[in-house]
Amino acid sequence: MASGPRKQERWNLYGTATVTYDQKSGRVTLPADWEDINRHIAKITPNPEGEYLELRNAHFYDEFVSNVRTALKDQDLACIQAILVDYVGLTADLQIDANLRVIIPKRFRDIFDNSDQAVLVAIGDVIQIWPAELYEKAQQSRREALRQGYQNIAKKLIMGVSHEEEVEVDESQH
Repeated sequence: MASGPRKQERWNLYGTATVTYDQKSGRVTLPADWEDINRHIAKITPNPEGEYLELRNAHFYDEFVSNVRTALKDQDLACIQAILVDYVGLTADLQIDANLRVIIPKRFRDIFDNSDQAVLVAIGDVIQIWPAELYEKAQQSRREALRQGYQNIAKKLIMGVSHEEEVEVDESQH
């Protein structure tokens, strides 16, 4: 019995790993326990702030672009053009091979300067690829933002959100 095309799976990855960055080839090897992204075609985009690269599953990239367009609806024309041209428009295709290796395109390698280490941060279906030095440099401000933000949501995280609160939030968004 013939089967149809295999359903594409979302990446469901969470975690951080420090890996070797090969300056000559631009190669980064993803951790072995991220094997469910094996042999996927991916999309890579430089973060607009120039701190890291964003790696996404190509099969769901159109959904990401749709979300970007929705987020831009109330923005001015200059912002819309900047995001579409200098963020989404810089996206490139990337192959993840059977050994979980990726070769970063030459045009994106200058972010790594002289770094021989990369920090990979997996957040659901996006992987951030940071030069280790930039990751560590930005870590202090991220930790301060985490402390402040956590104080605002700690009770909800610990106690959970009641069903009534969920309904109120859902209704206010429509």
